[in-house]
Amino acid sequence: MIELLCGTIASGKSSYCKQRAKAGAIIINDDSIVEALHAGNYKLYSKELKPLYKAVETQIFLSAVALGRDVIIDRGLSLTKSSRKRWIG
Repeated sequence: MIELLCGTIASGKSSYCKQRAKAGAIIINDDSIVEALHAGNYKLYSKELKPLYKAVETQIFLSAVALGRDVIIDRGLSLTKSSRKRWIG
């Protein structure tokens, strides 16, 4: 199963993701990818590296699906109709 989450701050997205992760789902969160690539420092985000962040996100997604895992894509408020197309397509 692939789920796409969006919602306001404090709407329960993170709590839901924590529950689903404990059940074995793979959580894709763009903030977490940036932090992973910059030793936990989100402030080092760079627009120039956006293709790298997206490549990591895509690889996680494809690997998780190939392994038969549920995937939760946590996008918060920044999920536009055009960015949803990427996941729906």
